[in-house]
Amino acid sequence: MALPEPGASPTIVEHILFVGGAGRPTPYHSTSESEDAATHFAGKTGRVYRTSARHAESKGVGHMGRIELIGLLQGKGKGKAKSESAFLVMQARRLVEQWGEHLLDFSDVDQTTVAGVARSLYEP
Repeated sequence: MALPEPGASPTIVEHILFVGGAGRPTPYHSTSESEDAATHFAGKTGRVYRTSARHAESKGVGHMGRIELIGLLQGKGKGKAKSESAFLVMQARRLVEQWGEHLLDFSDVDQTTVAGVARSLYEP
């Protein structure tokens, strides 16, 4: 699992579309309400971890649920989902809908504690 980087670009569309490839700097961890989706993205060599929005928020990590993300991913996007391209926003929205994606936002977590906070969130 790649560690989030609180100071990285907060662009939600870039995160969802993997702009920069896997392992790119991002303040987010993608999560899903679907274990099937998590298993798909873990692949044959990865692992599925469990957490909850409530647990993340208790550690100072923001949570954006699927409904909130869909609301941000309209037109050319809103807030952290703003983009120059309505097409890219539409593609990101389609993926959120398809995979039931949620985001954990580490933007407000101190960089020196992010590794410990991230580890404390997940149960294998």
